[in-house]
Amino acid sequence: RSRKGMRRSHDVLTPVNVVYCSCGAPTRSHAVCPTCGKYKERQVIHTATSHA
Repeated sequence: RSRKGMRRSHDVLTPVNVVYCSCGAPTRSHAVCPTCGKYKERQVIHTATSHA
């Protein structure tokens, strides 16, 4: 049983890292903000709210 636990020790899921975009929306780290469409302060995806 101990060996089985050691083999599966790295299989546990890690929580998703949440960061806050400059628009204030919570997003995943290293991902485009779904609200404003920015990634690292650059406009990547044009959304309806990004033109305002």
